[in-house]
Amino acid sequence: MTGVATDSLRPWGGWGEQTASKARRLLFSELRLHRKLLEYDKLLLPIRQITFIAEPPIEQEYRKSRMRKQSVDWFHRSPLIFAYKRMASLPDYLFWKLRGSPGPQAPHRIKERTVRQTAKRFGLRVLVETGTQYGQMIGAVRDDFAEIHSIELNEELFRAAKRNFARCPHIHLVHGDSAAVLPELLRKLSPPLLFWLDAHGDTSPLLEELGAILSDPAAGHVVLIDDAHAFDGNTWAPTVDAIRQYVANRAPGYGVEVRDNIVHVHPAQGVPDLAAR
Repeated sequence: MTGVATDSLRPWGGWGEQTASKARRLLFSELRLHRKLLEYDKLLLPIRQITFIAEPPIEQEYRKSRMRKQSVDWFHRSPLIFAYKRMASLPDYLFWKLRGSPGPQAPHRIKERTVRQTAKRFGLRVLVETGTQYGQMIGAVRDDFAEIHSIELNEELFRAAKRNFARCPHIHLVHGDSAAVLPELLRKLSPPLLFWLDAHGDTSPLLEELGAILSDPAAGHVVLIDDAHAFDGNTWAPTVDAIRQYVANRAPGYGVEVRDNIVHVHPAQGVPDLAAR
């Protein structure tokens, strides 16, 4: 039985042996190739780790998250952020209008319009901002003022704004704490001035800023404070009532009102809606 089976493998004079020999050579070739691939795998392992091929899922997610954050940080430091925010402000405004202008927060275009209208209403040509951030406000109103001074505490944001507004000689950027920098800046500028106070973070220098601005009520400065919804007593910021009381003590001739999520602080004289309050 065994002999028959062996003969059946080579019906044409040894052809079966030749075929088996070729098969063995092919098998050994495949094995050698497989060994080489294993060696290549060892060489490629660092590259595979970088490209998330050989990493555990948690490490992959961590690396991807870190790369996304680095990309976002780079984008925020680049001039593209200003164009992006400017383009995004219109859809944001239109969507807000379609929803019936819900409060308390308002889109940035409303804030820009408020700054322009207030400057025109009081004849103010110099804007002082606290909290430059990504420069969205000064970028939007830079053609509406003869001078703009903006104070930023974060060094990276300050440097990014410096680069992005380098070709605007009338825009002056200052790095530092607004509570400390503002009094010195006020001594250099001629009143009256328009202030856009937006230096809100983990803490708020708002009352210190107001104290410096209202130290001379006769100067006639006008103040706009962003994020009125945050002044509810549940955050770092003082309440709107506390701001009213503070202004009344420091500058009795001033009034305080809230419109479009912005606290307005300005002389009540000559302004009917405030003079009546």
